[in-house]
Parts: sequence; C-alpha cells; structure tokens
Amino acid sequence: MFVQILVNGILQGILIGSMGVAFGLVYRTTKVFHIALGGVAVLAPYIVMTGSAAGLPTAVSFAAASGVAAVLGVVLEIFNHRALERNRATPEIHLIASLGSYLVLVQVIALAWGNETQLLREGSDETWRIFSVTLARAQVVGPMIALAAVSALMAWLWKAERGLELRALADNPTLVALLGGNVAVLRAWVFGLSGALAAVASIAQAWDVGFDPQGGLKVVLLGMAATIIGGPASFAAPLAGGVLLGVLRAAVVWFSSSRWEESATCVWRNSHELRPPLGHLFRDLRDRRVVAEPVDGIRGIVADCSCRLLRDRRVHCDAALDPARIRIRPRTGGRGAYGRRPQPVGVGPIMAVSR
Repeated sequence: MFVQILVNGILQGILIGSMGVAFGLVYRTTKVFHIALGGVAVLAPYIVMTGSAAGLPTAVSFAAASGVAAVLGVVLEIFNHRALERNRATPEIHLIASLGSYLVLVQVIALAWGNETQLLREGSDETWRIFSVTLARAQVVGPMIALAAVSALMAWLWKAERGLELRALADNPTLVALLGGNVAVLRAWVFGLSGALAAVASIAQAWDVGFDPQGGLKVVLLGMAATIIGGPASFAAPLAGGVLLGVLRAAVVWFSSSRWEESATCVWRNSHELRPPLGHLFRDLRDRRVVAEPVDGIRGIVADCSCRLLRDRRVHCDAALDPARIRIRPRTGGRGAYGRRPQPVGVGPIMAVSR
C-alpha cells in the first residue's frame, strides 16, 4: 500500500511540478504572478480535442496545442504586461491584470466548447500491474512526457546562449539591458516557453482525469504552491516541490478523504512561507556567488550565470573604487530594454547580480 501511494504521488507530483516550473519561469525572470497561465493551460486540451475530432493525428494536435499556448503566452506579454512594465506598474497591478486575462480566457473557452467535463481518451484505459502497484497507461505516459519536456527546457537553459540570457535576466534585467540585451524579446521568450510547458502538463493531466474550463485556476495555484515549496533559487526547484506536494496529496486522499486534499496543500504551502524553502537543496553550483575571472587585473564578485554573459560582452569590474559598484562598457550596436539603445554607463551600483 505504501508503494502504491508513493508511486501515485510521484506521478501526480510530476504534473504539479511541471506546472510549477512553467509558473516559476515567468515569476523568477519577470516577477509577474502569471495567473493567466491557468487559462492558457486549460485551452490546450480543447485544441487537442478539436484536432482529434477533425481527424488530425494525436501528435499533430498535441504539437498544435503547445504552439498555440506559446503564442498566447507571448500575446499576453505584449498586449498586457509589457505596457504595464513600461508604465512602471507595481506587482499588484500585474497580478490583477493577469487575473482579468484568466477570466476572459475562461469565459471564451466556455462559450466555444461549453462548461461540461470532457475526456480526451475514449473508453476505459489500459492498466499495468508491476508487482503490487497498479497504474493506468495515461497515469504513467502523461507524467513521463511532462518530465521529458521539463528536462529539455532545463538542458536548453543551461546549454543554449539564449538560455544563458534568460538566466541572466532572472539575476538582473537592468544590467542585461545595459549590456545590449533586448529585454522585450527575452520576456516574450519566457512567456512563450511557460505557455508551451503549461500546455504539455495540462494535456497530460487531461488525458488521465478529464478537463473543464474552470480547472485552470486550481492547476496554476498548485503550480504556485510547488514554486513556493521548491523556492525561487533554481528553475528546476518547483519540480521537486511538486513531487513532494503530490506525495502529500496522495497520502491525504488514501488515508483520509479527498475533501482534505486542498486543506493539506494550503497548510503545507503556508508552512514553507515561514521557513527556508527547499530550493537551496537543488540550487545549481553555478548560481552561487563566485569570483569572476580577472579583467585587466581587476577582480569583481558577480553571479556566475551572469558572469559568463558579462565577460563575453566585455564588462569591466572596478573593485578598486567600491566593491559594490561596477564599470560597464555596453557592446556597440545593441539595443536595450524595449528597443531603446543603451547609453554608455560609468560607475554605478550593481543591482541584485550576486546571490
């Protein structure tokens, strides 16, 4: 019985953690509480259902749903949060705007497809029995697909040049803009990747338990809880938080009742707000505070993830004047935040570069 609970919780937690990674990707880089992600996620299964009804292969419908979710995420950034960011809106205003976008998306989905609960699969699902553990095929395949998507995203963030820029954006968007990075484009990448990953997790869950227009808020709140439990120190930490949360929820349902599932989630989430999260256990060593390589004989302390980006763009650290200040030489020809060309900067304060 214990093994069954553990396996059920891990599989459920992978889906929760995948949504947490999607939510944390936006929050860690832009500090936006992306509640509208729930509307993006709940739209994806309906696109798959519509594609299957039109005779498209499942893989094509799946890819189309992920692409539409990515595009919708970019649209929400361009027409909603970008304008607010230009006007220096507070995080609370971003939250309210995102909540409004979620409500609009949910009502559009309800008008187009109705409020009834839908299923992507037809009939009963195939079951597999491994020793004393009994699992449905959708219960296993869905989390594995979501886990593969998260793994691919993490590999891209750590290996690709654009992924390096996104990690630097999470450390210090102002400094990235001064170095010639286009923050508007990077933010669009973040919202697009978040929408695509949320679509994968939502479709995987819908294949197992079904879906309806009102389920998006619950999904995104669980992802937010996984982000809080995992902590903001790493992009992958919400996945670990989601697995632990899934095991807790499975144990509560098995030993008590599903009525206590949400209460247990809220209690554990709130308890992690009162003590350090789990993120420090999963934090990559490259995110830690390190000494940068000497540049013209001067050494400065910056975060390593930003250090490579800064070093490639000829940043000069001036520790002789003040350890907390930096001399920046932007690359020529680049454009800064929202298309504005960065101006040469003298000595100025570092803003949250190091961790």
